[in-house]
Amino acid sequence: MLIILVLAGLIFRVLPASTAPGDPEVQDAITYLRNNQDAAGSINDFGTTCWAVMAIKAANLDPNTFDSGGDSVTEYLVNNAGSIDRSDASELSRFILAMSASGLDSSDIDGYDYVAKLQSLVDSGQYGDPSWLFDDFWPVIALRSVSTQATDPSIADPVNFIMTNQNPDGGWGWAVGAASDVDDTAAAIMALRASGTSHTSTMIQNALNYIRSQQMPDGGFPSWGASNSDSDGWGISALYSSGEDPATWLSGGNSPIDHLKSLQNLDGSFNWQPGAPGFNKYLSTSYAIVALSGKHYPTGYYSGVTHVKDPNNSKPKVSCTVKIVGASEVSSKLEFTNFDVIEFNGTSEDPDGRVKNYEWIFYGDPTVKYYTKSCTHQFTEPGRYLVRQRVWDNKGCRAQKDYFVTIDYGESPDVTAAVYYFDGGAVVALQTPEASHVAEIWYTLDGGNPVNLLYGPPIVEGSGEHTLIFWCIDENGNKSESEEIKITI
Repeated sequence: MLIILVLAGLIFRVLPASTAPGDPEVQDAITYLRNNQDAAGSINDFGTTCWAVMAIKAANLDPNTFDSGGDSVTEYLVNNAGSIDRSDASELSRFILAMSASGLDSSDIDGYDYVAKLQSLVDSGQYGDPSWLFDDFWPVIALRSVSTQATDPSIADPVNFIMTNQNPDGGWGWAVGAASDVDDTAAAIMALRASGTSHTSTMIQNALNYIRSQQMPDGGFPSWGASNSDSDGWGISALYSSGEDPATWLSGGNSPIDHLKSLQNLDGSFNWQPGAPGFNKYLSTSYAIVALSGKHYPTGYYSGVTHVKDPNNSKPKVSCTVKIVGASEVSSKLEFTNFDVIEFNGTSEDPDGRVKNYEWIFYGDPTVKYYTKSCTHQFTEPGRYLVRQRVWDNKGCRAQKDYFVTIDYGESPDVTAAVYYFDGGAVVALQTPEASHVAEIWYTLDGGNPVNLLYGPPIVEGSGEHTLIFWCIDENGNKSESEEIKITI
């Protein structure tokens, strides 16, 4: 039998199902975000990733484990928090909301208190530019996500500023005195609801009446005079925050949910308008996930006890030993087979305290976590995997170290030759076992240049003795021993 190898790269993703009941649109949108996440954990850019984290939490998934084989979205944000403009209330609010969605304490991200910094930006009872309103809504929502009391001046004063600037039509605009629009009105509603304003209050009811007055015949909510997914997303979330059922808000027989779903693409993303992806499909998709999951902002809360770290606290020194279970020899190259059960034994130390908590993250095959000092793991599929070791000391300081583990098939690839003679020559069939994971077969004839079997089998012609040398390479790049046969014509 002649064997010609044709290789095709197929990537299959195993995606945790969203718990949004009966809503495949959410699952498809989550898949889109994951498929566009890079190894560092980012989805498009830092700001977009913040909104994506909120969406992932709204879909009842854990942002801390949401990755595409590298860092999670949460890890990306923590690792790149230095890019935040700490004088910008909007940027701080967005980051705090993402940290709360991840269950992390924004008052202590690598030793920096983002909550206190945001609160320090209150100026004359409002945030940011005193002529703007849009930069006041999200700080209120963010501070409530970290359980700041509604009576705290950092919330109570901006809430009063928001209430004072509601337009006569019941809505809010982007600035003081600006015409009302659905997006800003929706954000204002969620800020007021987060701060404890009753959904039955006249202020909230007037705001809902404004949004209803803006609904288009296609069921959607408009911006710049036309329905779009961004306005749909925030508008629907505002309705949920106020105890409304968006599915019952009909215009022309269509609800805002109907219109939002109509803008979803085959890859799971959402266009801003039909045929128009808009400024940022990742943002539009994130807003849509929150809305279609039946959630509103904030999508997650952090309510843990805030602690103050020792400023002189040194990070733990992370280390471990790695060996095959049952073998005494410690591995230094981190190369194993898929038959090996590998033991990772934590040996980390803390120079000014003690190591208190441990975490091991094994990415892929599948991604799993262990929370013990030592753990055992067996990779079942060959490949190169990232293993991340994290430790925390008794003062809350964290350190981590990455290891790259190579898993082989546990056996060398093999190829055999069968010679079939014909009048004046011979053809050689180079064969491999059916499940040998061989990727390439090569040969040389009579000392010539190496030839890949993809270009055809060896054909031997001409009287005399000929020498055929052949070998193969498996999917991990392992080369078999070269074999030689003599063929006499």
